[in-house]
Amino acid sequence: MNASIRLVNSPAKPLIGPATTVLVRAGDNTMLLKAIELAEPGDVLVISCQAESNNALLGGVIAEVARRQGVVGFVTNGMIRDVAQLRDVGLPVYARGVTPLAPLRGVPAGQVNGPVSCGDVVVLPGDIVVGDKEGVVVIPPADFERVIVRTKAIIEKEARWIEDTGPGYSPLLDVAHQALLSQGCEMPDRDADQASSTRKTNE
Repeated sequence: MNASIRLVNSPAKPLIGPATTVLVRAGDNTMLLKAIELAEPGDVLVISCQAESNNALLGGVIAEVARRQGVVGFVTNGMIRDVAQLRDVGLPVYARGVTPLAPLRGVPAGQVNGPVSCGDVVVLPGDIVVGDKEGVVVIPPADFERVIVRTKAIIEKEARWIEDTGPGYSPLLDVAHQALLSQGCEMPDRDADQASSTRKTNE
C-alpha cells in the first residue's frame, strides 16, 4: 500500500492474517461494527472509505471489542483516534491519520467482504495482509508460497552483500559496475585497483 497508510501505534507483534474487507460511508463505522461481528479469529479488518473524512472510524473501545472477537489488526484509508488506548489494546493499527473526531452514525452504507481499494491496492476477502513498521503488503493466497520462496532468496542475497569479504569490495557493488559496463561506460580496471590497494596495505 502507499505510504499514506502508516502504523499509528506500537504493537508488540507485526501484522499478518487473512483480510475481512469492509466498505464504509465516509466517517461512518456502522458496517465496520457488523464486520467485527462476522470476522473469524485471526482476521485483519481492511476498511475502505468511500470518500475522505476527518471523523475516526475506530478507537480504543472498538479495537478492544474486535480483539475479544479474535481480530488481529486493522488497516484503513480512513482516520482513527484514541492512540494511547490503541497501544494498550495491542493490535496493530494502520491508518491515513489521527483525529479527535468521533465516528458518524447515519444511514448505513457499504458492504462486508467484497472487493475494496485501500492505499492504492485492491484487496479481496481472504487476501493475506502483512504489516510492519515500514508499511503494509497484500498477497493473494495463490501467490503466498511463491512470495515466501522469493523473500527467503532475497534475504540470502542481501546477507551475501554484507559478508565480510575484505576492504573495498562487496557483491552489492557489482550491481552498479555491471550495469554501467552493459551501457558501454569506460570503467577502471578493478583487479589492478585492488592489487594496488593490497600493495599499499602491505607496505
